[in-house]
Amino acid sequence: MPSSDILSAILDRLNAVDKKLSQLDQIQQTVSSIVSRIDKMAQQIPNFESRIKDVEQSCDFSDSAIENLKKDDCVWLNIKIN
Repeated sequence: MPSSDILSAILDRLNAVDKKLSQLDQIQQTVSSIVSRIDKMAQQIPNFESRIKDVEQSCDFSDSAIENLKKDDCVWLNIKIN
């Protein structure tokens, strides 16, 4: 094999390796971006949990208030509750 063919084959091989490295760099950037977004979401989770707990407590309070109003209305109207 002439030396120019060997050099050409080596250059082709190096170009292929360089292309793969470029693809790996793009993958690394994408993964880093995803990790960053996941970290931001993980930081927001405690706030969401707190807000959900507040909503649940508010619903429980509302349910209790509605039940009390029903009982008061029934007593006032002298209706038997099952």
